[in-house]
Amino acid sequence: MADGDTARRAQVGMATGEAKSLLDAVNRLLDAAMRPVSELREATTRMAIDHDKGDIDAILPVDAFKGDLSVMAKGINEMVAGHIAVKVKAMACVQEFSDGNFEATLERFPGKKAFINDTVETLRGNLKGFIAEMNRMSAEHDKGDIDVFVPVERFKGDFAVMAKGVNDMVNGHIVVKKKAMACIKEFGEGNFEATLEQFPGKKAFINDTVETLRNNFRDIVTEIQRLTVASTAGNLSERGVATRFVGDFAKMVSGINSMLDAILLPIGEGNRVLNLVSIGDLTEHVEIACEGDHQKMKDAINSLVDNLTSFATGVASAADQVTSGSQALSSTSEQLSQGATEQASAAEEASASMEQMAANIKQNADNASQTEKIARQSAKDAELSGEAVDKAVNAMRTIAEKISIVQEIARQTDLLALNAAVEAARAGEHGKGFAVVASEVRKLAERSQAAAGEISGLSGETVKAATAAGEMLNRLVPDIRKTAELVSEISASCREQDLGASQINEAIQQLDKVTQHNASASEEMSATSEELASQAEELQSSLAFFQTGDNGDTQTRKSRGTIAPVRKAAPSAQPVRKPMANRSVAAQQARAKGFALDLSMGGPDAEDDRFHQLT
Repeated sequence: MADGDTARRAQVGMATGEAKSLLDAVNRLLDAAMRPVSELREATTRMAIDHDKGDIDAILPVDAFKGDLSVMAKGINEMVAGHIAVKVKAMACVQEFSDGNFEATLERFPGKKAFINDTVETLRGNLKGFIAEMNRMSAEHDKGDIDVFVPVERFKGDFAVMAKGVNDMVNGHIVVKKKAMACIKEFGEGNFEATLEQFPGKKAFINDTVETLRNNFRDIVTEIQRLTVASTAGNLSERGVATRFVGDFAKMVSGINSMLDAILLPIGEGNRVLNLVSIGDLTEHVEIACEGDHQKMKDAINSLVDNLTSFATGVASAADQVTSGSQALSSTSEQLSQGATEQASAAEEASASMEQMAANIKQNADNASQTEKIARQSAKDAELSGEAVDKAVNAMRTIAEKISIVQEIARQTDLLALNAAVEAARAGEHGKGFAVVASEVRKLAERSQAAAGEISGLSGETVKAATAAGEMLNRLVPDIRKTAELVSEISASCREQDLGASQINEAIQQLDKVTQHNASASEEMSATSEELASQAEELQSSLAFFQTGDNGDTQTRKSRGTIAPVRKAAPSAQPVRKPMANRSVAAQQARAKGFALDLSMGGPDAEDDRFHQLT
């Protein structure tokens, strides 16, 4: 029993007699004495079992014991309650830790119970340190430094295992993200065939998400390529099917459709206007509101329509003017042709008249030459004999008659020169040179007439002097000499008239050539005007294709397009040309058997320049 074996009893069976009775009494005494102790032990055992089961409220029934056992039971209860209270306080602090309150206080326990405080504080420090490291890692990761991890070496035991587990878990997520982002990066670079390993468990949602993105990208690219091929082929009415997609992908397809609609609307409007232009309708313009390159296209098409309208209107007006002008030109050319024919006839008549006048002038020149010889011979005869007076009187009478002829010729020459000037004025620019020659001929005729008048007066005086008396013969001889000189001048004047008439005749022949050329040109101009009128009518018919919106414009052009037929001028009758005599100075000198005045001597003057320019 001293060693704690309270169940041991004396071996009554081994004793006899009183010894046996004594041992039996001792055993009964021990049983009576140890029964409360046994009960206390059993109660303590039950209490321990209950506490092991978690019933920390189980206590010893103090009232069931008496005396020291009751005190002992109470002491046990208080001791157990004290330990439980310490545990409760420690667990309350730990509970605060579990609730996230790592600042929870724990009273300082006395004695060896202080190890609880040390243990709790060690736990507090480890938890705070672990959380601080996790917060630091989280903050660095939030900043983008995903290579920061919890330093495992700072912790021990399960905290180190936990730190390593956190690091491994975070690293595993980061690796998955990197692999997923590497695949998405390939998508961003256009490689939709990039592979991504299959992640385990619930991480497979990343594969599903990436594959969904891949398929959407492929579908949207395929749709865009389909629209691109259709647009390239000119099928601008093709549109993307937005209902095949969701979210922003559907918005993207709808946006492409809207873009195609925005592109097609101005193009369609432009095609509409250009189709109208292709059938000649210039009344429409592109009216829709546009911006950017569409505005440039709109302005270009509208400018094209405006320019074509202006061109068609201008050409139509020009065609009308050409038609009117060709008709007027045809009428004018016909009148010109008729006038040229009349001029040719008049020039031929003038040429014939000039031939006759040239013959008369030549005859006058010959007569003047003979008269000169007679006058000289008369002077000699007057000196030799008075009998020459009768001959001189007869000669003077003959001279007077010839002078009257010369005067008549000079008068006719003056009249012909006047007529030639009138015809030259009618000939216009081509007759200016001829007018100059006619003016010169007129001057020569006036001088010839004046000289003839003077000769006539002198001849009269000579006749009177010869008839009066023979004694006047000595005084008459100087007069006869003077008369011979005057006759010589008359001869020279006649030769000048002959040369002038020749030049006039040449000018008239040149004028005749010009007139004939004008007649031919007028016929050609008449034919050209008719052809021009026909081409103008064709032009108006072509322009009738365009409709410019001007009311009545087309009908007006059609009515104007009916051009009156142009009557061709009758071909001018070619007058019979007489062979022209040689009118050179040498030929005239040979005919006159004397000399001829060459008007080209001394070089050309201003009037000659005008004459050459006009011919």
